[in-house]
Amino acid sequence: MEQYIDKIPFLTLKKSYSDPNEAVNDIIKKNELIDILFTDVEMPGLSGIALSDIIKKNVSSLVVVSAHTKYAVDGYNVNAKQFLTKPFNFNKFETIVNNLVNKIGESHPYIMIRLSAKGEMLKVYLDEIIAIEGASNYIKIHTLTKVVMPYYTMAKIEEKLNLFKNFKRINKSFIISAKQIEKINGDNIELKKGLVVTVSRSYKNNLKSFLSGLSNIN
Repeated sequence: MEQYIDKIPFLTLKKSYSDPNEAVNDIIKKNELIDILFTDVEMPGLSGIALSDIIKKNVSSLVVVSAHTKYAVDGYNVNAKQFLTKPFNFNKFETIVNNLVNKIGESHPYIMIRLSAKGEMLKVYLDEIIAIEGASNYIKIHTLTKVVMPYYTMAKIEEKLNLFKNFKRINKSFIISAKQIEKINGDNIELKKGLVVTVSRSYKNNLKSFLSGLSNIN
C-alpha cells in the first residue's frame, strides 16, 4: 500500500504502524484530524474494527481493509467510508482515494499553503482557522490547535480566503474568521484561544456589512 500512496502526488504518508495499540496511543496523543486512515481488520492484539471504534473521531475518512467481505458491515458500523477488499491493484486503490478526497473537500474545505521553496505544502482546514496575522514576509496562521508561520504574504492568503464568506480583513495585519468570534466590544473582537484584535478605522465600514451577515453563517 505504501508504494501505491507514493504514486499519488496529493497523498502524504504521515506514518504506518505494525502495532495497532501503538497506533491508537499515537493518534489519541497527537489529537489531530487524519484525512484518510487505512486499517486491516485482522491484526494481533487489537482488531481493525476495535481500533476504528476508538479513534473514529480523529479520522475524516476511514477505510477498512480485509480479504473477507463479511467484515464490511462491521466497518460501516464504525463509520468506515470504504471497504477495500484484498487483494487490490493500484487502479482500485486510486479510485477509492479519489472518491474520498472529493468528499473531504466538499464536507471539510481546506487550503494548501506552501511552507518552503522546496515545495513542502501544509493543509489547513478552514473551520480550524481563528485568524491570519501578517508578519513582514511571513504570516501567522492561528488555528484551534497550533500556530504555523509559513513564508507567505497577506495579499496572497487574502486572495485565497476571499473565496469563502467566513473570512474578513479587519486591519492591516489581521484577517479573522467569523466562526471563531466569541465577543465584540466596541472596536475589539475577542476570538477563540484568547486572541483579541482591533478593527482599524479604514476597515470599519467593511466590517459593518460583514457582521450583518453573521446570522447566515452555519
